[in-house]
Amino acid sequence: MLTRSKGFALGFLALFFFVACGDSANTTAEVPLPATVPINAPVADDCLTDVGPGAYELRCEGLDFNLNIPEVCTEYACGLIVDVHGFGMTADLQEIHSEIAVRGGEAGYIVLQPTAPLTDRGNSWSNSGGQDEQVEALLRRTMEAFHVLEDRVHMTGYSQGGFMTWRFLCNRSEIFGSVAPMGAGTRCLDESFPENPVDILYGHGTTDGLVSFSSSVPVREWIQEGYALNEGVLLAGDSEYEWTRFEGADGTIFEFMQWDWETPFALGSQPLRAHCFPGSGLFLGCGADNPVHWGEVVVEFFRSHPRQ
Repeated sequence: MLTRSKGFALGFLALFFFVACGDSANTTAEVPLPATVPINAPVADDCLTDVGPGAYELRCEGLDFNLNIPEVCTEYACGLIVDVHGFGMTADLQEIHSEIAVRGGEAGYIVLQPTAPLTDRGNSWSNSGGQDEQVEALLRRTMEAFHVLEDRVHMTGYSQGGFMTWRFLCNRSEIFGSVAPMGAGTRCLDESFPENPVDILYGHGTTDGLVSFSSSVPVREWIQEGYALNEGVLLAGDSEYEWTRFEGADGTIFEFMQWDWETPFALGSQPLRAHCFPGSGLFLGCGADNPVHWGEVVVEFFRSHPRQ
């Protein structure tokens, strides 16, 4: 699909990191960086009974979830990332592929990863948003307990988790600085565009065997109209992927990454193909040798795009 050379890709990768660093300095000028503002001691509640540093497996609000608390976040205000898995997965499996808890923790973020209820089809989120209020309750509990920086709250998700991320953008945009759905075309296009500007990073494989790449077209058109986007600037790419940044009339950012990389894994008889995690060499991954790692890209995007 794409025809650019590897040399072209390297040039644009260098340009991206130059632009991203400069953009980060500009967009975060008035928002404290994660883990730089002292806080009072964390406050336990009836769910988060232990508010010390560590990796916890917990259950409340009717959901199992993993919560990673870096030590620094018990003394300084950190950001918060909610990372949501896809169909048939768990919080642990999401982390294996996304590495958001590890990478986010290193960048000064608490990471919350919920696990969907177990059904006769496996762990599955309601497509109508049946667990959205529960996930929001976990998010707000964590924010309150650890005095999270309200301008640095973010959400990302893969497949079903990506659809949940879109729903949160449509219905709860006031919570977030930026979001990053992947492998999911939103089902909330019939609703009014969010009044609160939220920067978006959206990733979708061109040969996605589960959620058709064609479903990304109306999503991009919806965002194009809602944010009055410019024509965009290519940040990076080669013959197998393309990463473009668009800016809205009010400065809101939309970035779209598409790729041809594939996984050989199939969901039953359904090959997933490009419905995969860039940078992961495991069974839901597009390949460890991909020039980008989805989790790394997401954490850096969030760090560079707090709420303004």
